[in-house]
Amino acid sequence: MSPRSELVILGLLALGALCARFWAVSNLEGHRAAKRTHEKHYQFILETVDDLSLRRESLSLADDQQGFSSHFSAIGVEKANTGQVTTQPNRRNAKRNFQDTVLTIKFEEVDPRFSREQLWVFLYNGENPKLIPRMRSTRFHISPAYGESVRREVPKGVDRSDLWRVREMAFTQRNPLELNG
Repeated sequence: MSPRSELVILGLLALGALCARFWAVSNLEGHRAAKRTHEKHYQFILETVDDLSLRRESLSLADDQQGFSSHFSAIGVEKANTGQVTTQPNRRNAKRNFQDTVLTIKFEEVDPRFSREQLWVFLYNGENPKLIPRMRSTRFHISPAYGESVRREVPKGVDRSDLWRVREMAFTQRNPLELNG
């Protein structure tokens, strides 16, 4: 072989090696970018699984009076310091594709008096979708703990107490019905 043909062959081999290197580097960058994207998605999936497992652990799936009573009693005793409560579930007839369960809350104290903060904590945790899904407060009636009349006369300069009587409290849970057909 002539030196000129050897030089052309070596040049073509070098050019081929250079093209292969550029292809490999660009392919490697694509794989690295795909790996980073996969790691981000994997991290998101892990966080979602952890969140769902925490929700599932604290989720009350009970659909009877005992389950609802234990849920609201736990809120009253552990979080809001309102004491034990009982619930009276009342199912309404199914309308369209959902069924409502109305839970009337009764406090065990004879004359329950709570601060606004306690009532707010109770309502907030009662409606918390992580604890019980699709639960909303639908009736809430309170009156000041002092005086029985609707009109109350408080002298000027007197501090008003932050105690309230709960006259009525109810939550409603709306569950979808399975469609047959």
